[in-house]
Parts: sequence; structure tokens; C-alpha cells
Amino acid sequence: MNYKDIVARIDKSRKMITEKGRSLTYGEFLDLVAAKEDELCNYNSSDKKVLYLVQENTVIDELVTWIACQSVNLVPAILPPDVKKENIAVENIVVPQEACMAVMTSGTTGTPKVLFRTFESWSEFFPVQDEILHINED
Repeated sequence: MNYKDIVARIDKSRKMITEKGRSLTYGEFLDLVAAKEDELCNYNSSDKKVLYLVQENTVIDELVTWIACQSVNLVPAILPPDVKKENIAVENIVVPQEACMAVMTSGTTGTPKVLFRTFESWSEFFPVQDEILHINED
């Protein structure tokens, strides 16, 4: 299971996201993901997963890239705006094959580190997070 499969099950005409006056339906979002997959497909020529640092100007563009990565054997990590991509040696990071995403942490050292998550470890936390943040259908 991946996030693109989940998104693809939703009515394509339904509004998915709005950011700064820019709105996308699920269908429009999936079209952007397909275009991004074409752009990213040559980034990793091996059959092993590779870390891909995502740093876009908008949340929508970050989400498009993040979802597109999964289809082309890339494991995305969204970087905060103040972290410079060139300061992270991606080629030296071994990516677990079961990973679907990565997160950055500086821990107690101040040095960026990468932690990997599986789909299950990420998705199974949503009910806990929803309760903590008081998120419900309303």
C-alpha cells in the first residue's frame, strides 16, 4: 500500500487541498503527481531505494513530490526551509527497503540525522495523533 493508491480511491472531482488561493481536486493532484514522477524517474536507476530530499516553495508542491517519490523508488524527506540540501550527504545514507518516508531530526547534537518510517508505522499513528490534537470528522 502507498499513499498514491489511497488518494486514487477518492472521487477525482472532490476538492483535495487549498493553499494560498490555489485549490486542487484529487484528479488535478494526481495529474501533478504523474508529471512529477516523469521528472523524477531518472533520479534513481538502481532497484534499491534512495533518499530524496524534498524542499519546495509550497505545501502543495511538497506533497506532490512526496507522493511521486514513492512510485519511482525514492524515499522522501521533507526539509525545513533553513536546512541546506547540500549539507546532507545523501549518497552515504543507506535506506531500508521497507521505508516509505524519512524524517529529519537534530536530536541533542544539532547535527541533522535521518530516521526512516514504514507505511504501517506512520499510518498507525494517525488515530493517536488525532486524539491528541482533537481532530475528528467535524
